[in-house]
Amino acid sequence: MKATWAMALGCVLTFGAFRATAGDPPPLIPPAATEAGSPESPREEAPATRLDAIRVAMVIKVLNPDATQGSIRKAAEGMGGYATMITNTSIVLKLPPDRLTQAIEEFGALGIVIEKSISRTDVTRDVANLEGSLRSKMDILAKLRTFFDNTDLSSTLQIEQSMNQLVSEIESIKGALRLLRDQSGWAVVDISFQFRERDKVLYVSSPFDWLNTANLDRFLEEF
Repeated sequence: MKATWAMALGCVLTFGAFRATAGDPPPLIPPAATEAGSPESPREEAPATRLDAIRVAMVIKVLNPDATQGSIRKAAEGMGGYATMITNTSIVLKLPPDRLTQAIEEFGALGIVIEKSISRTDVTRDVANLEGSLRSKMDILAKLRTFFDNTDLSSTLQIEQSMNQLVSEIESIKGALRLLRDQSGWAVVDISFQFRERDKVLYVSSPFDWLNTANLDRFLEEF
């Protein structure tokens, strides 16, 4: 009996490993149903929606970084986004991808854009592969649970050990899926600021006393 259950356990784990290696139909599309009696298996279809992880990096020269940060943060919140990190010289935002073009234009108008780069990483296949692996491991876990009623103590311990390992792998896959879905669900905008100084007036002695005492910087700002 012990050898029989060990053999059955090995078959289940081997079958699951083969499925995970061979790959399941992409999870973003429900598996196609086959007609009764049809000898053909469902064909693998490409995912319907492409998933991109988008990241934008900008360097903007501004007169007042603090005020500009406030304007950018307010604009991002108005677009349905939010700030994830703020420092004295930078701000990192998450924005809905469909508002990205508008955001880049509005942020760039707040100063002089020194640098700008946009990167897109297609994570569609990564998500599909992880979801297929997750389904395979969940199926194996369900099959292992059916062995408990008719096993001896030694076999039960072996099954529990295999199940614990599967649960750990399943949680790891779920974490990776959450990360990829978050990356594809938001566009990340990383903005760094450079301080743009105004030209200072050099003070020189003047034969006119009132010029020697006047605040020319303030005068020129108000002018």
